Amino acid sequence: MYAIAAAVIRKLEALLGDSVVRRLTFSRLSRLETADARRLHSMVLFLVENLDSRTSPFHHLALAEFEQALIVCFLCTHHHNLSHRLDPNPPRAAPWQVRRAEEYISRPIGTSR
Repeated sequence: MYAIAAAVIRKLEALLGDSVVRRLTFSRLSRLETADARRLHSMVLFLVENLDSRTSPFHHLALAEFEQALIVCFLCTHHHNLSHRLDPNPPRAAPWQVRRAEEYISRPIGTSR
């Protein structure tokens, strides 16, 4: 079980580009009727039917990639305390924030605000 948890944390860190310093906590309620949940279910069924490591027609490197894809789908489907960091539509910067950044970038070096 610890190997699975460690693999999930490693993949999440790779996706975020950052260390996960707080405990990863999943919500007890998952929306299984979502399109993502249906895709995850289909993927699991495919893996169960086709990827027995002794008889699989897939190369062992492909099997490892299927495992990674399954972890990513799981992380994206099941709500957890870091789900917001995987959101494909992060909040946009406010216009005042953009102006301030542009002003800072265009300011000559050595001048203060």
